[in-house]
Amino acid sequence: MKAFDGILFIVYKIAINVIALGLVAAVFKHVEVTDFGVLVAAAIILTGLNLLIKPFLLLISLPVVFLTLGLGYFIVNAIIIMLTSWAVKGYQVDGFWTAVGAGLFVSVVNVVFDFFAQSRKDEFRG
Repeated sequence: MKAFDGILFIVYKIAINVIALGLVAAVFKHVEVTDFGVLVAAAIILTGLNLLIKPFLLLISLPVVFLTLGLGYFIVNAIIIMLTSWAVKGYQVDGFWTAVGAGLFVSVVNVVFDFFAQSRKDEFRG
């Protein structure tokens, strides 16, 4: 049952990242997505990078994140967004500051969905 929960969590994160990246492409004029398949591929890559690479990046950048009172976290998010842009042909983010804004936007969307998912989970536990 635990393995199923892990797979369900990853599928949930991919779905949320599809929504978040789609909203980012709609809101930011310097973010381009060619089609829905590219959007799904970008969400899969973004989810993988967030689960595998982001913890390592946060660990090595911890002094910078600490000294900047957490603002360095946005730099790590921008790096992950730029790596996703580099890895997925058809998903283009033009510029570092656009990546910072996109990373912030994706983080906010994830926090909102995670908040509602947690409240629904608590509701079912009774």
